[in-house]
Amino acid sequence: MLSTLFKIKNFIINNYLKIILVGLCSLFVFLLFYGFPDSPSPWFDEGINLGIARSFAEKGVYNMAVGPNQYVNEKQLMITTNYPLLLPVSLAFKLLGTGFWQAKIIMISYLLLFVFLVFRLVKKNYGEKQALMSLALLIVFLPLYGNGKSVLGEIPGLVFILSGLLFLDKEKKWLVLLTGLFFGLGASTKPLYLLFVLSLLVCEVFFAAKQKKINFSRWLFLFLGGFLPLLIWLLTIIPSKLDPASLYNFFVYYRNPYSVDVGVAINKNLIRFFTESTPVHFLLLFVAFVASKIIERRFKKMEIVLLFFILLDLFFYVKTAGWYRYFFPAHVLLFILFPHSLLVITDKIKNKYIRKYGAVLIIGLLFFVQSFNLLSNFNSKLYYNPQPRRLGEVINKMISANKDILVVHNPALAFFIKSDNVWQYLAINPYLTSGKEWFTDGSFPDYLVIGPGSEMLLKDEKVLKAYRLILEEGKLSLFKKRP
Repeated sequence: MLSTLFKIKNFIINNYLKIILVGLCSLFVFLLFYGFPDSPSPWFDEGINLGIARSFAEKGVYNMAVGPNQYVNEKQLMITTNYPLLLPVSLAFKLLGTGFWQAKIIMISYLLLFVFLVFRLVKKNYGEKQALMSLALLIVFLPLYGNGKSVLGEIPGLVFILSGLLFLDKEKKWLVLLTGLFFGLGASTKPLYLLFVLSLLVCEVFFAAKQKKINFSRWLFLFLGGFLPLLIWLLTIIPSKLDPASLYNFFVYYRNPYSVDVGVAINKNLIRFFTESTPVHFLLLFVAFVASKIIERRFKKMEIVLLFFILLDLFFYVKTAGWYRYFFPAHVLLFILFPHSLLVITDKIKNKYIRKYGAVLIIGLLFFVQSFNLLSNFNSKLYYNPQPRRLGEVINKMISANKDILVVHNPALAFFIKSDNVWQYLAINPYLTSGKEWFTDGSFPDYLVIGPGSEMLLKDEKVLKAYRLILEEGKLSLFKKRP
């Protein structure tokens, strides 16, 4: 008995890092599939991406359908997540049928790749213990699941960027070409990730200046690698009618997508980094990284790219409406840098116990706090809500295929409705509204679905007289035209 216990003890001591890794991976897989497929709740931007992928899979049209054989006119403003995500989702619809779980399988695959790449990147640059620390903090970070399991481009784009970072210090031409390809694919996934192209350029110039030598061959192969994916991205968003008005709307939209007062937005968003928990958490991680670089006074190539992107992402975020999703990419990338930064800082403290255990204790405290936040919110309507999918199933059963159904400002619900006679009206912002203008000319669809963001229709007397409520599911309401 004692001999067996002794062997178990030795096994644990000799393999404790592998045991921790297996435990963390098991927890991550559980969290990935928890609430599948209705975690997190489908929402507006996700619905647009699902709609584009569905349209491409079923009709061969790379655009958002707003009615039978009718599509968004200004698709360059609608397609903000692009083909590195939408094509795999569309392929899943082709092979497995169109449905929510098919899309979620693609997102889970991207999340698995992302976490694996974070672990590999940290292990390569800092060591195995730091990689385990990064993994531990990352898998209990609630926004990872809120943003990563939704059909959005943040995590897929970062998968390509991290793949490029793995080869960033390589000099073989084909690996340099591959690095450029990965950065091009990452930048093609979301317009925000075009900032990584600029970050890569800053990194290359920085090290060329440091070495007092320009490697033109390397720069050429980076360019060649990134050129094709970026060209494809550009071709997907060029409008069929290219005129000065379309170009003006494009630049105005990306300069200020939500038409906010920039000065007011900057003040509000900067204050958030001292008053709200998620921005404060981000700031602590970022300050630790900056402090460690002041101590070390040297940068790795990966760190230059990540630092410059984080700064640019923050600059972009403070001018927006203030949703945390906009600095989520910068936030999640800090988990790569934080454990090593913390070890650098604690190593400079004179107290031997803090030097030895300080970083581990702080990581453990953060792990506990993040886990508590995750467990407290994982079952909230924001992170788990089967109502839209269930309402879609009910509508599919109760409404015949030849009836017109108008879904107002809810592309996620429209995705669940299988009828070919689904119409949509979307008012995304002052620059972009899409869909047929019902009611104004006296035309009324057979059914009307209203949810959050479209309640004003219920104050229209014409609508109230024309329809009666037949079903409510949460905040979603289904109306039928009166005889």
